[in-house]
Amino acid sequence: MKKTADNYIKKNEITGLYTVRVSFEVGDYKKDSKRGPFNSKGEARLVANQLLAEKENIRHKIKHGSLFWSDSLSEYLRWLKNDSGFSGSTIYSYESILLKYAPIWKSKITKEIAKQDIEFLIEQQCTTLTNEGKKSVVKAIRGVFERQKKIGKIQSNPCNGLYTKKIEKELIAMTRLEIEKLFSEALKINHPWYLIWRTQYGLGLRPGETFALKWSDISFENGTVTISRSYENKSKKYKAPKNNKVRTIPLDTQLKELLFLHKKNTQHIDFVLPRPPEWLQNKAASVLRQFQKDIGIRETNFHSLRASFITHLLNKNIPITTVQKLVGHADLKTTQRYVRLTGSDVQGSTDVLAVDMSKFSGGE
Repeated sequence: MKKTADNYIKKNEITGLYTVRVSFEVGDYKKDSKRGPFNSKGEARLVANQLLAEKENIRHKIKHGSLFWSDSLSEYLRWLKNDSGFSGSTIYSYESILLKYAPIWKSKITKEIAKQDIEFLIEQQCTTLTNEGKKSVVKAIRGVFERQKKIGKIQSNPCNGLYTKKIEKELIAMTRLEIEKLFSEALKINHPWYLIWRTQYGLGLRPGETFALKWSDISFENGTVTISRSYENKSKKYKAPKNNKVRTIPLDTQLKELLFLHKKNTQHIDFVLPRPPEWLQNKAASVLRQFQKDIGIRETNFHSLRASFITHLLNKNIPITTVQKLVGHADLKTTQRYVRLTGSDVQGSTDVLAVDMSKFSGGE
């Protein structure tokens, strides 16, 4: 027998007041609605009928293919891992963000989630995040909606217009004097990171490319290095360089001699550079900053070695398109961001990177 509104109404025999409770579960969707107290049964019956109508409306939506957020999220994560083509680090980042923040809507129907719901999540759940962090959360959530839009489950993406302004990461480059002092002081004490720093600066590599560098990539005869792989710390895997572009970089004379000597004295037969434990623990920036602090120069970040390569070449009037090719930027606009660090206009080989360390070692 079908239940009527009266079946969901309960009277408190002591106070004489009425309360309404309608509970139901459909798949992952659960709802328990309580209302009251009401002075009359008629008033309670009106509310009970409203809740029952809402219940039937939800059942109808489910029957005709509406997905709950939990279903949309599960479908997106499967697609992300199997068919998205994203890098391992991107997949890891999106999955981590979504599993941490998005379950707040588990029992909501996806197409009924509005922009206000996303703004509320950012305001209430992401209070400790920077603007860049909040932007990352919205970007991950936007991907779920975009996927549902693509497969025809929703008409529009409620994330549109939220945190869309691009926030550029600050670029930091060391001066020539800072680079020379860094290398000179590191060489004096045979610092375990000296060769790593010198190689990353001398070739303008991304950190993952430096880590993945093999002897087979270096041609001492031609004086070149081929960059064909990168190490991804989050996934612990080797992959193609960013933008999937293999590039060849000329060795400056000083670095060529340094690596040749290192090869003769090392037991490593595969990878070029040593593997300090801090590098494996993703603490490369901390090591660099500590040493910079110890020797009294400005503290920067690990990327600053690559940024210094770029700006020092630009300052020597190496054409910006040549620099773009050397560092593997897909878009010239990316290289142009470094022009502001040079303090000069750029017109038009890496031997200019040879470092004069005599001024720090007492030589003339």
